[in-house]
Amino acid sequence: MKKILFISLIFNVICCTSQVVPAQFPGGSDAFYDFIRQHLILSLSEIYEGEMIINLTVSKDGKILEKQIEKSIDVQFDKKILEIIDSMPAWEPATKDGKPVANKFSISIPFYYPEYLEPFFANAHKEILNFIKNNLSENLTELSEFKTGISQVSFQITKDGKINKIKPLNIYKQKEIKNQKKKLSNEKDDLKKEKIQKRINSILFFNQFHNTELDSKLEKFINKIPFEKTIYSQNIKEEIDFNLEVVVINKNHSKELSNVFTFNSDSTEFKNREDSVDGIYFMFLQQPIFIGGIQNLYSFISKNLRYPEEYQEKGMESREIVHFVVDKSGLICEISCDDDDNLFKKEALRVVSLLSAYRYFIPGMVNGQLVKVFYNLPINFKLQVFF
Repeated sequence: MKKILFISLIFNVICCTSQVVPAQFPGGSDAFYDFIRQHLILSLSEIYEGEMIINLTVSKDGKILEKQIEKSIDVQFDKKILEIIDSMPAWEPATKDGKPVANKFSISIPFYYPEYLEPFFANAHKEILNFIKNNLSENLTELSEFKTGISQVSFQITKDGKINKIKPLNIYKQKEIKNQKKKLSNEKDDLKKEKIQKRINSILFFNQFHNTELDSKLEKFINKIPFEKTIYSQNIKEEIDFNLEVVVINKNHSKELSNVFTFNSDSTEFKNREDSVDGIYFMFLQQPIFIGGIQNLYSFISKNLRYPEEYQEKGMESREIVHFVVDKSGLICEISCDDDDNLFKKEALRVVSLLSAYRYFIPGMVNGQLVKVFYNLPINFKLQVFF
């Protein structure tokens, strides 16, 4: 990972006949950079990019006498940086012939928003991952019978770090089987039919070992995860979606399931050794996050969506589900749509394809690793009624 804030110091020395050792932040430029990163708090809706240049004058006793912005990124961003500089400890003053002197210099701060965010999410993810590893087994040992079982639970972290919307995913899996079977009966392409059948088989496999008691235990465990004490609530003031999937493997099924739950960095599946605690396998998924927040994603879609004129004249409405993959770099690919070939589908695919031109997402993570994650985006075509 490249440094988020690259600090360069340009010193303007008035007298060139004597040696001047410039002023510096305690610990040097790296420490200066770390101080800013630790104290700079931005929400997902505050998107800043560019270069900020600040002229500083440090007195002979290490106090900052003057601050002047030579080049701005944004008024609000500039204000945050200046407030952080005001809170800094005393600098090590410049010296001339071994004696402290006042010193004026410039600081260049290039800033790229995704690189600012990623370390926060990565560190917060690992904090929760460590909690799961240290506490999961203890919280699930009270199962009435240590039998093979699978549970998938989705949940959300609110802006204040509270846990919300805990739902066992099997509810949606049952509905998905019906939808997938309907797609299979209507599909004519053999390759697509094979892909749909594989999806149905995986859902049926999940249902075979689905354990409702494990669902209940897992929901209670999730409520114990201290998200409010992590970087998620301290620095990222947006809602974030997660999945926690747990597999309890009885020794009678270990051989059968070991072939199913294999993990690699290109898929959100299990890794047999590192991701298990006392025979319990787990997968902690942090969903991809749209830079700017989910409301900005909806706003992007709304601004760029064009209602098909032919369907508008006929009063037709629709809801299209667009599928795509957010890769490990935050780019989207493999864009597709389920419905029959129509103008709604074509427009939904067109507007989502606009997202592929830039890196709009913070990538998903599973058990501490960046992964490709499948993403479903509903797009509504609804006519407005005016009275």
